[in-house]
Amino acid sequence: RLVGSEMCIRDSTMTISGLTKCVSGVKKCGFTKVVVMRRLNASYTWSPYKTYKDLYKDGTTYSLSKKLVVNPGWYYYVEGVHYAKKNALSTQKITSETGVKKV
Repeated sequence: RLVGSEMCIRDSTMTISGLTKCVSGVKKCGFTKVVVMRRLNASYTWSPYKTYKDLYKDGTTYSLSKKLVVNPGWYYYVEGVHYAKKNALSTQKITSETGVKKV
């Protein structure tokens, strides 16, 4: 079950948090990728700012928590790919996004 991801910005520090809960029998749970995207105030083009990969552990729950410095005048959002692997033939990936916030 996808619980979601979110971000909070305070004093030029972004905190990214997310949670993935899986059904019993899942062997690995977490995120295959979490990407922080940003764009300048007047720009329409989003670009990757920070990427985290292979954030998972053995078990049925993974809790994500990351902090990074962000710059004033930029808009940010976070996109994460939740991951659950039950066996060699059963893997599921679901993408979630946060809302856009300006620093």
